[in-house]
Amino acid sequence: MTQRRPVLRDRAHFGRCVLGPILAEFAFRLWLFAESHPKDARILFCARGGLRLRLLYETFLQSIGRSSPLPVDDLMVSRLVAARPALLARAPAALDEIGREFDGATMRKVVTALVQTDLPLSSRWDGVFERTRFEELFWADDDEARAARAAIFVQAQLFRRHFDEKAQGRRVILCDTGLYGSTMRLLQAADPAQEIFCVMFARSNYKGFDTEHFARTSGLCVESDFYSPFNLRSSVLRFWHLIEHVFEPDLESVRMFVLGEDGRPRSNLERPDWRAAISPDRTEIFAGVLSYVESLTAENFSRRLYDDSATAWPEFKRLVTHPRCADLALMSIGERSRDFGREEKIGAIAAGPALSVSQLKASLWREGAVTRAHPALRALLHSGIELAHGARQVRRVFAVSAGSKANGAQRR
Repeated sequence: MTQRRPVLRDRAHFGRCVLGPILAEFAFRLWLFAESHPKDARILFCARGGLRLRLLYETFLQSIGRSSPLPVDDLMVSRLVAARPALLARAPAALDEIGREFDGATMRKVVTALVQTDLPLSSRWDGVFERTRFEELFWADDDEARAARAAIFVQAQLFRRHFDEKAQGRRVILCDTGLYGSTMRLLQAADPAQEIFCVMFARSNYKGFDTEHFARTSGLCVESDFYSPFNLRSSVLRFWHLIEHVFEPDLESVRMFVLGEDGRPRSNLERPDWRAAISPDRTEIFAGVLSYVESLTAENFSRRLYDDSATAWPEFKRLVTHPRCADLALMSIGERSRDFGREEKIGAIAAGPALSVSQLKASLWREGAVTRAHPALRALLHSGIELAHGARQVRRVFAVSAGSKANGAQRR
């Protein structure tokens, strides 16, 4: 029997009918993961998206009448925060992230982002970031380099105190939205003795970096390096920023720590009302997600998740890869911050009535950009994009197959 497609009225309804079952499934799998994990661990939910992931997880457990098999807490962290101790440890992972984030930017801009203040740096820092040259400048025995290292060291030490307070001497399971697990990789590189695992909604090596940390990193609902039309769940990779948007509350990314009146490190995110900001407004997509999760019961959750996910995933893929004009409002996320200590923002959909190739590539959601610019041709253009991705996937399969045969021939 064919499942009937839901008629989505608004963003909250989209959250309840489509993302609700999908994200409830994540909470279910996180619970199962925690059940099977050694009991000497703690789950730390990484700010900002992890703060709502924790709310999702705890709401799910409350709905089904269970408790978390492992203790949970919030961790005030970001890639910027995690990069500081990794950089001081001279970990290659830190320069991988910095090089990718600041491609084409000056080394002055890198240092400003890392220390979050304008240091009096000479013109030699105005050159475009280049890995070897940056290391030479950063580790030089001069006043400028020492000032930069000292500022970063202070922040790294404050975060270390915060992390130790949250870890409580146990092994740590970081919980984040996804995709690559940069935070876990950076923290592990800074302190190899600390046992760290990472669970995320989705895992993908879209950066093309080293994947050694994938041995302890799991995408509980999606694991794929590429979008494939033949892999339903990989459709999240076509508009991953939507998932991030749903989970990110109206709070700043963690950038700096100071000592509070109680002598404990406090991040800039932890404004007086920060916990209240985690709960969504009733019109938000996440409010619909929680509404679905709250409707689950101990008696029906397993069957409902199975049935509802069977409808939700195909509809999600349709919305992302073949959006209609009415779907753009449902899926709107506004501008996204580039983050990593910077203020710049980027739009999810390129503006303007025309759509050049460069605008299309600059859009975070290309299928949405096509629909906005060419509503009459959207079906044809979406099909063309889908065919292109299908052809790439076929080429990858043949390349892997050819490589396997070549390796087999060499062994013989």
